[in-house]
Amino acid sequence: MGGLLFGARLTGPGISLIDATYDYGFRCLHGLLPPNTTGGFPDDFYSSGYNAAQGSAGLASQDHRDQGILGYEFMIQNSQSGPMSWWESSTAPSPTTPWVGRHPSAGQGSSPHAWGIAGANKVLLDSLVAERSDGELIVGRGVPDSWLGHDGPLTVTNFPTIDGGRLSLAISSSDRSVSLSFRGRLPDRPVKFQLPAFVRNVEEVSTGAVDQSTGTVALGPGTRKVTVELRRPPGPG
Repeated sequence: MGGLLFGARLTGPGISLIDATYDYGFRCLHGLLPPNTTGGFPDDFYSSGYNAAQGSAGLASQDHRDQGILGYEFMIQNSQSGPMSWWESSTAPSPTTPWVGRHPSAGQGSSPHAWGIAGANKVLLDSLVAERSDGELIVGRGVPDSWLGHDGPLTVTNFPTIDGGRLSLAISSSDRSVSLSFRGRLPDRPVKFQLPAFVRNVEEVSTGAVDQSTGTVALGPGTRKVTVELRRPPGPG
């Protein structure tokens, strides 16, 4: 994702084999660990504080763009060692924990593990909205289909942009309709609205140009709202 944001030319196996690498890794873990954990380190193999951050490369992929958020959801649901806190590496949840929810039996490294938490928060934000070095905004690239169609919008507030600007955005959806709106100081740059649910699934847009293969709705500078009608409802994610 970093190379994409800085306008680097992305070629070679590090890009072309991202999907194959995730597919192979998760296939090897099938039956050994639950979905959306990449495992841990000896001898606490269940998960790690880097689980969400290890989905970052998925933002540059075709089929695993939501892996960062899916990995973060797994951490929240299964491996917190304290409120929004994680060991560097952890065991499976204890069946006898006095806490509400699922929490590791043991862990290693530091807890809270700041490096892992920083990586998780970064991939979460990059999945929702990121800004290229030229000021172009990329919105929604890693949002899972399962986050769409619920009550209330997905929102990001007070997002910093070039030249000291700040903006807020909201993604609202229902059935086959998805809308993006902005408030605040919008940079005079293009916006790419790139939900994975858009890939080969856009019926029509209220404004902008559509690339079906990448699921991109390209908006001109200054556009503050767009509504995207889908051919079929998003999948369960």
